[in-house]
Amino acid sequence: MVADAIALPGGGVSKVNIATDLEQAALAALGRTERLTSAEMSDLSAAQIARAQAVVAAVVDDKPRNFLGSAGQADAAAWRGGRVGER
Repeated sequence: MVADAIALPGGGVSKVNIATDLEQAALAALGRTERLTSAEMSDLSAAQIARAQAVVAAVVDDKPRNFLGSAGQADAAAWRGGRVGER
């Protein structure tokens, strides 16, 4: 459905919020279903943090490729702080 919306001529989707997907992936990697408090976050071991980071990185890699269909579409200048279209 999202890929179809992105492909609309003259329309499409300009922003997709995936923060919830990232949070849920991290929580699942930690064996949790509910958000962590600041104290609980501070108490995470280095191994737990690394496990959550790896899962979140996989989601970040997967979304543009398989959900949004936008892998490789970003303008490099925009990521360097320039204006879109500026090289």
